[in-house]
Amino acid sequence: MAVRPDDPKFEETLLRWNEELDNEPDSDNDGTDYDDHVSIQSDRESTYSTDDSEVESETEQQLPGKVIKGKNGHIWSTELPCRTRTPKRNIVSCIPGPKGAAKNISTELEAWKLFFSANVIDIIVVHTNMEIERQRGKYVANCGFVNETDVEEILALIGLLYMTGCRKDNHLTTAEMWSKHGPEVYRCVMSETRFRFLISSSDLTTKP
Repeated sequence: MAVRPDDPKFEETLLRWNEELDNEPDSDNDGTDYDDHVSIQSDRESTYSTDDSEVESETEQQLPGKVIKGKNGHIWSTELPCRTRTPKRNIVSCIPGPKGAAKNISTELEAWKLFFSANVIDIIVVHTNMEIERQRGKYVANCGFVNETDVEEILALIGLLYMTGCRKDNHLTTAEMWSKHGPEVYRCVMSETRFRFLISSSDLTTKP
């Protein structure tokens, strides 16, 4: 008969078993004490193992009904967390996006003109013509590529610079770009000599 360690009569039962073993005849002592002792230890071990399993089952039962325990022992809640008031510092009071004149644009050209306005282009034209006038004396009279420039030509020049970037031609020489084997867009906009002259005609006094 197994006795639980938490039984109030546990010690009394053990003492009674020991007295019974002492009162048994000597003829039965051959291996009997050892067997009984093993039996007692076995009963106690089974009692301990039973207690451990009961403790584990009690622990599992103590988990709330709104909680799920995973295979790795992690505990998951089946309910959403309580809603709390959002701190003021986390409240976005303004809608992100373009502001001012940028809110009304719809094309890439309109967006580009926000950076290069008509006033900016006019300034580029003025300072480029100042440099052309300074360098004109170095060339033979009546050279067509040393004439003054205007807004349309400056916009065409900027467009060619964008084109070289899109085509990844910025590593090529102007001779290769304006070659008859190259793209026609360069030759259709302006000549190679005019392109090189305008590129070299930036006002050095306005550079940082």
